[in-house]
Amino acid sequence: MHRNSYNWKVLHYDGQPGLLNDFMVRAYPTAYLIDRNGTLLLSPATLPSEGFEQQLFRIMRSRGEI
Repeated sequence: MHRNSYNWKVLHYDGQPGLLNDFMVRAYPTAYLIDRNGTLLLSPATLPSEGFEQQLFRIMRSRGEI
């Protein structure tokens, strides 16, 4: 996260079983893309190591944000 200058929030499961149920996590790791208004954009989202950045830019272009 720091090395690539990602500044989004990461929700980390730390012994909070309700969190897994709230987000319906079925596998680890699970990533979601949620915009600043709380709208779920991708579920599940691609992990950074699997091309997340390209997918994020594609979504941003389709929304006219870049």
